Amino acid sequence: MNGLNRFEIIGPIVSKPVTAVRGNYALTNIIVRTERTGKDKQIITTDIPISLFGDHTGKISLGDCVYIVGRLDSREYNGKIYVDVKPVDWQIIVTHREPVAPKIERPAINETRQTDISQPATSEQGPEEDIPF
Repeated sequence: MNGLNRFEIIGPIVSKPVTAVRGNYALTNIIVRTERTGKDKQIITTDIPISLFGDHTGKISLGDCVYIVGRLDSREYNGKIYVDVKPVDWQIIVTHREPVAPKIERPAINETRQTDISQPATSEQGPEEDIPF
């Protein structure tokens, strides 16, 4: 395989694999999360959609860590350039991992929980006693 358009991806599957039969072959769509370190040493995550061909893709599940080797193909259509990710080979590295939530469902880091303190807590057993401490 040519080194210019070759890629390797290692990461967990973050979406439930969806398999469809197209003619004589099976196609399984997954999303793989990759991580890399940016210039300021922050971690940048990217979710990459991948389509795997073959009947043996039924073994993969959400949370499995996979290693995918493939090639990038580009094509032009109506003045726009499209890049296709075409896997050539793949392998399951780790199974039975805890599933990773998609990026859109992760809570924000600075998210705080606010409670309503306008109403005092009441007890069904009667009035509260003053405790002197």
